[in-house]
Amino acid sequence: MAGKRGGMSAIEKRHPLAVDIVAQYWGDNAPEWVNTLARYCDAESQASAARKIDRSPSLINQVLKNKYTGDLVGVEARVKSALSVTCVFCPVLGNIQGDECLSHQGTAYNPSNHVAVRLFVACKRCPNNVSRKAVKNVAE
Repeated sequence: MAGKRGGMSAIEKRHPLAVDIVAQYWGDNAPEWVNTLARYCDAESQASAARKIDRSPSLINQVLKNKYTGDLVGVEARVKSALSVTCVFCPVLGNIQGDECLSHQGTAYNPSNHVAVRLFVACKRCPNNVSRKAVKNVAE
């Protein structure tokens, strides 16, 4: 419906749901992690999802529209780590949430904190490291 000035109403201006975008562009072939990403975007926002997986909002949009041509395996690993509610085993901290694991993987070396040093070393060779998973899947 048009407003008084012939423009669109606030409801009409609302963006489509991410789950609807996934259904449109992926059809029935959408992997579960893409559906998880879409549900998160609908609950929060694409920008929030981007911050959560440490990637850009445009990457999120391209994934939802099945147009991303980059490292999809790496994005999958980040989504699964950051947006899942499962625990992972950290060799330094024990059982932690996936998003906490992901945040430690991106932390710079900090020689003034002994736990940070241990995490920095352990993360490089940890099987939960999303960079290692992406490299491993490409090599297979």
